[in-house]
Amino acid sequence: MSTIAERIRKIIVDQLGADPATIVDEASFADDLGADSLETVQIVMEIEEEFGVEIPDSAASTILTVGDAIRFVEKTRRDRRGIYPADKAATGSSFDALRAGR
Repeated sequence: MSTIAERIRKIIVDQLGADPATIVDEASFADDLGADSLETVQIVMEIEEEFGVEIPDSAASTILTVGDAIRFVEKTRRDRRGIYPADKAATGSSFDALRAGR
């Protein structure tokens, strides 16, 4: 299984057609990777879809580098596991019904 960082880097490579070697934590989407605002929004949307997280506009505006994106997803998933510790491993209709409020 790929790590969060690997999956985010793949999203960026796919969206920008960037050289994977340039996708380092310190790389700025705009300044280093040449992403315009639409491409940055598309990256954020892909991250939301890939990880099942919501990135509010207020948070999205603070995600300026590859590392920012990785840290946001790691923190969000860690926080969510703290609330729902079985979330990662839980499957099946009972858990799905519980999440759906049934």
